[in-house]
Amino acid sequence: MSDDIAIKVENLTKIYKLYNSPTDRLKEALSPIRRKYHHDFHALSEVSFEVKKGESLGILGVNGSGKSTLLKILSGVLTPSGGSVSVNGKVSALLELGAGFNPELTGLENVYFNGTLMGYSKADIDDRLDNILKFADIGEFIYQPVKSYSSGMFVRLAFSVATIVDPDILIVDEALSVGDVFFQQKCYKRLEELRENNVTILFVTHGVGDVIQFCSRALLLHKGRLECVGAADKVARRYLQRQQDEHYKEVPRTIVAELDEPIFDSDPENFVWPDSQHFMDISGVETVSNGIASFTRVALCNENLMASKVFMQGEVAYLCFELELISPIDVPIGGFVVRNQKNVLIHGRSMMFYNNMKLPRSVREGRILRFTFGLELNLGVGEYTVDIGLSTSRWEDYENRKQYSLQQMPSISRRLCSLSSAAGFAVTQKPFHDGNFDHLHIGVCNMKTNCSMSVK
Repeated sequence: MSDDIAIKVENLTKIYKLYNSPTDRLKEALSPIRRKYHHDFHALSEVSFEVKKGESLGILGVNGSGKSTLLKILSGVLTPSGGSVSVNGKVSALLELGAGFNPELTGLENVYFNGTLMGYSKADIDDRLDNILKFADIGEFIYQPVKSYSSGMFVRLAFSVATIVDPDILIVDEALSVGDVFFQQKCYKRLEELRENNVTILFVTHGVGDVIQFCSRALLLHKGRLECVGAADKVARRYLQRQQDEHYKEVPRTIVAELDEPIFDSDPENFVWPDSQHFMDISGVETVSNGIASFTRVALCNENLMASKVFMQGEVAYLCFELELISPIDVPIGGFVVRNQKNVLIHGRSMMFYNNMKLPRSVREGRILRFTFGLELNLGVGEYTVDIGLSTSRWEDYENRKQYSLQQMPSISRRLCSLSSAAGFAVTQKPFHDGNFDHLHIGVCNMKTNCSMSVK
């Protein structure tokens, strides 16, 4: 293994023997002819990948896909049934709640206990103790047995110990979902510091936004097998597509292709579309798709419908994209997401979010879909990228979409294809006019606000 590789996994396999009853286990152990009373469950099957030093790798997959098993093998908690794992560096792991802590010991005793397991002397831990306690911020509970801790207090202490002992490789398994928002912010700041110090981080979470924002690459596990590995945003979209495809298998589809109109415009009087010369070349942009539709054209234009990559604060940009349908679909739903230079999601919207939007019940294969979004760029000065996508929804779900919360919206639609970083643009400072300060603000977005003051 070369020096720039932190973790190398080759054909990793983990098999569990499952018995229908404890009696079957005993029968198998005592069988003189070695008769099998179990069946094999492949938690991992021939998984192979590499992680470079200093890289942040997200690990995605539904429950039962093998994520926790993989991390336990990498951290030395489990032994593999086959294949090999090479780890170059000192590993610190924050696994599921309770792992590595003795519930009968106090928080302080567990700090020293875990530090010893990681190879630190008492003097080393003494030097780091103040920082560990300050970061955990659990007060007098540090002197109480951890079995009396809330889940939030437990994670505070466990994360503090795992990250302040200067690991070469940090493994985090779903732990940050337990803490409150203020502690999560502190944790992500600490993770950024570790990343800047070239610490390799493996990060398991169901929050695809966290993976896109924090990780440079990601891998997707499905039923114990490595489905794909690559750029974090593309793997995240593949993960979401798989989730929604599985959901759609459970829901009967009712496509009636004859219902779509020969020519359809949701708003024929106000629909705008640029001339052909203003569309960009997307031949080199990778599409995440299930083969039902493909992107053909994308344009980002100013108010004159001319291609532009630079806009002034408050100006309107028109995002236009076109797709060809390879198979018939139900209600077509176009959408977009804007991200800043740090890959933070700034704004996203789909046709699900508009009142009284007229859409076809279904669309035949071979038809061309065109979407235009007008974006009022009340943003901070900086550079941004735009992701675009197409999904579909059953007509009855679309009609009743107001009954669903924002969190439930993804469950009533199915992702078909998406382009990450399909377009990029810069926002420049809006000039002063007659000393008008109303548009000035700090941060990413220009929120509508008002203020008042009283002195008595």
